[in-house]
Amino acid sequence: MYQITRNHVVEDLELDDNGKKLQLHVDLNVDTILRRYLQVAGELTKAQQAVRKGMTEEKVEALGVAILNVFSVIFGDDQAKQLIDFYDGAYTEMLADVAPFINDVIAPKVSEAQQRIMHQYQSIKGRK
Repeated sequence: MYQITRNHVVEDLELDDNGKKLQLHVDLNVDTILRRYLQVAGELTKAQQAVRKGMTEEKVEALGVAILNVFSVIFGDDQAKQLIDFYDGAYTEMLADVAPFINDVIAPKVSEAQQRIMHQYQSIKGRK
């Protein structure tokens, strides 16, 4: 039997701020979000680099939008809003706290999916 297993990430993320708690449930198909995740992660990197070169209101706003876009892809729009509310709009602190989860849990799964898709593409291309 040929078996296909879909690439899912199912994790819970709990945030605690002196007793104020927020629990987010992540259940996503990495293959489905791959293209969008890579796009918003690239936008976030560009926004971070722009802010490092000199802070302006426009650049900080662009950074906030980029962070929100990444969180929306990973957590969904509703949970991303809950996350922003939990941090009272403190985007930099929020990113610093949540980045390890993204880097340690989500990014490796995205990378694996990207490599698998590239390998599958090469495999199909080689058959022609």
